Amino acid sequence: LTMTRMRILTGDGVEEIDVTTDDEARRVGTYWNAIQNYLGTGDVSVLDEFSNSKVGGQKLLTDPDEVERWAMQGELDFEDIYEG
Repeated sequence: LTMTRMRILTGDGVEEIDVTTDDEARRVGTYWNAIQNYLGTGDVSVLDEFSNSKVGGQKLLTDPDEVERWAMQGELDFEDIYEG
């Protein structure tokens, strides 16, 4: 994988980070799937595996209240996790 810009959710909202490995790219994709799953089901446990996780030096947001706050503000676009 060459360096790719991908979006993640942090405490400051959606941020673009540089992803340099396939593992990081998979982690970001799996993370967004968990966020979407949580928002659809309310199952907080899907976020557990990402607590204290970082990608590209940025901590992934897993606080359910904060995830919902960003979702309510319309900040989460699951169709576009890559920088566009």
